[in-house]
Amino acid sequence: MTMVEEQVPTREEVSAEDTWDISSLYADQAAWEADVERISNALLPALTSLQGTLANGPEALLAVFQAQEALGMVLEQIYVYASLRADEDTANQHYQALEERAAALSIKVSAATSWIEPELLALSDEQILGYISSLPALEHYRRALEEQIRLRQHTRSGEVEELLAQSGEISRGAQTTFNMFSDADLKFPPIEDEQGKPLEVTMGRYAVLLENPNQRIRRDTFMSIHRTYRQFRNMLAANYATNVRSNIFYAKARGYDSALDASLKPKEIPMSVYDNLISTVHEHLPKLHRYGAVRKRILGVNSLHAYDWFVPLNGAAPTKIDFEQGASLILSALEPLGAEYSSSLGHGLESRWVDRYENKNKRSGAYSWGCYTSQPFILMNYKNNLNSLFTLAHELGHSMHSLMTRKYQPYTYGHYTLFVAEVASTLNEALLAEYMLKTSDDPALRLQLVTQQIDDIRGTLLRQTLFAEFERETHRMVEHGEALTADNLSALYRRLIEQYYGPELVIDEELDIEWARIPHFYRSFYVYQYSTGISAALALADKILTEGAGAAENYVNFLRGGNSKSSIDLLKGAGVDMTTPDPIHRAMNRFGDLVTKLDELTA
Repeated sequence: MTMVEEQVPTREEVSAEDTWDISSLYADQAAWEADVERISNALLPALTSLQGTLANGPEALLAVFQAQEALGMVLEQIYVYASLRADEDTANQHYQALEERAAALSIKVSAATSWIEPELLALSDEQILGYISSLPALEHYRRALEEQIRLRQHTRSGEVEELLAQSGEISRGAQTTFNMFSDADLKFPPIEDEQGKPLEVTMGRYAVLLENPNQRIRRDTFMSIHRTYRQFRNMLAANYATNVRSNIFYAKARGYDSALDASLKPKEIPMSVYDNLISTVHEHLPKLHRYGAVRKRILGVNSLHAYDWFVPLNGAAPTKIDFEQGASLILSALEPLGAEYSSSLGHGLESRWVDRYENKNKRSGAYSWGCYTSQPFILMNYKNNLNSLFTLAHELGHSMHSLMTRKYQPYTYGHYTLFVAEVASTLNEALLAEYMLKTSDDPALRLQLVTQQIDDIRGTLLRQTLFAEFERETHRMVEHGEALTADNLSALYRRLIEQYYGPELVIDEELDIEWARIPHFYRSFYVYQYSTGISAALALADKILTEGAGAAENYVNFLRGGNSKSSIDLLKGAGVDMTTPDPIHRAMNRFGDLVTKLDELTA
């Protein structure tokens, strides 16, 4: 029996209580328009009027920072509102235009304020530090100013900075093209369900259809998606290559050694963290090969394909968990994190943080977002299954990280880096899995949970490291003068699949094109942080469950830290050192232990 409805509702057909409450940002578009006008007519002119004053003394610097913060908070709120509305229905031209207006306004502000860094860095290090010493109110900005000094060599003249800022709208073109093509324009051929009736295939349904016990349905779903992408392989290769070349252009313009260096250095992440991740995972790839053999045996299939990685292994129908049940389970599982965390999370679930279910043309996937002045917002496509339950726990981890950061940090440090972003989300998943294993006597569910943990590490650590290696290599190819074509991108991707998954996986030629449908490749050098994040999260979850309240408080303090310290130092304070390969080794050893447990449970 299929696990999805045959028809996807329109946005208007979805109950309001199942959607996020955008009115907490703006009551209506008129309020949004008022803030757009306020930026253009008041906040931006107020800030630009201060150009040329930074040499006048510490009071002038403080005035610029305060005006910049006032503008930034409003601009962020404008952009989030427009983007959330656009993602509700990617075919709604009105809200797509609204998002474009917000993006254009952001580019305008960026260009108009591009003078700040060059003018600040026209001052000597001694002058900047002297400003801080002479005006106590500037002590608040010490870390931000020291960061400016650290990155001084990568800041260009005011004229060049303005030009780079103005080019921002062009640089996001590849990502915009991919999103519109993938979410709004691309349609997949239907497949037949078990009764021979047509069944619509969408990216929102992709994961749940791959859980179907009928291998034919899994195969047909996989082929429907990937054969459709393959029809556009040359366009998608050209679009991705444009994105890579854009990254390299900005890296060269700012004097970085490479696009990867330009991504890591501003976040104070050593290059060794990225390279060590890949090399350490390579050491443990035989564990993934063994999992492929165990999964093939349990499924009883003659050959193991990419579409066989998600189906439950106990032969029973997947456990059904509706949204309300899932929320209750998550609240119970996260009680070890303390009273403040639990009460804030419960309030959020009752306050329409989550846009729950799929509707026509809704953006696929899931995310948590918001701004400094708002509640968190979660977009997902909940399917009443175990995978959706863990996705909800994952995104709630992001939301609680944002909530805690904004509560305890001023706007200057009220955001966290991408490097630590995935720690809070994957820790929630780890605590949920442990809780459910301890409280369930159902053998089928326990087997699903063991498989869930294995697949979580496979999907979040191993798969994302493969993606990270793909990104590193594609950027290296262009940096060494090699063109990116559909053929060499597919050849590179196939080579990595063969290396990571080993001899048990049959690689259908359709899998070669999978790189073309991965949206995270347009947020370059983002995915490796899933891998480092889950490694840190597994270590911290173990400390919380074994050491109790003290470890939990250290972790919650990490959530409160925002960007007040470097990501590496924040994690050290929580109890894990990501400059060493030890967390990666521990996570991969955990993976190996789980595979052994699975093998024993199903022997």
